[in-house]
Amino acid sequence: MVAVQFLDGVYKMFSLLSCLLACLIYLCMSQVINNCVQNLSQVPPPIPASLKHLIIPADSEYRLYEHQRGQFETFLLAETEPGNDAILIFGQPDDINFIKSYIHYNYH
Repeated sequence: MVAVQFLDGVYKMFSLLSCLLACLIYLCMSQVINNCVQNLSQVPPPIPASLKHLIIPADSEYRLYEHQRGQFETFLLAETEPGNDAILIFGQPDDINFIKSYIHYNYH
């Protein structure tokens, strides 16, 4: 009788653990599926035919990079008007101060 009660308790414990594991797998898989669907809905802009056609909107995510999880910084620091001889300057925001001081010291 004691052995039957013990086995019944073990069975119930394994049943509970398997239910918890199934719920955990479901939650993880639903998160993965949601991330995939969200990424699919974010269609990148078309590839420009030339530099003249390259336009990066001011509010574009392509101007940013994620330096720490959830913390974004500007990556495209400056740009000229679109054209065949357009200039794009990429870097970190602190680099602008360095560039300004370098130009001031060397060219003034």
